[in-house]
Amino acid sequence: MLNIVLIFLGFLIAVALARIIIPRILIISPRKRLFDTPDARKVHKKPVCRLGGVSFFPAVLFTVTFLIGVCDMTGWVPLVNVSRYWAQALLLCSGLTLLFIVGIADDLIGVRSR
Repeated sequence: MLNIVLIFLGFLIAVALARIIIPRILIISPRKRLFDTPDARKVHKKPVCRLGGVSFFPAVLFTVTFLIGVCDMTGWVPLVNVSRYWAQALLLCSGLTLLFIVGIADDLIGVRSR
């Protein structure tokens, strides 16, 4: 039961952070002209914001690290033995960061499939 509460709490934290970040991205995009214009290859008919996915990285990273830290410090939910799985937690954060950087590069300058 506590695991369900923890998952729901994580969902609420991530949604709250995304709701804070996304409007700021939508303000910055027109100022910096960061729109994806439609062409023959695209499905959309009007220009759309390229940086919509930027909000997911900080929301997910903060939520995961915050909840792991809170659970470990308080012993509220024995979710993860952090001392045992510390390397995996760091690799998760590293993978998220690498995926975020490649996504930003693809949004701003375009990345080839290779």
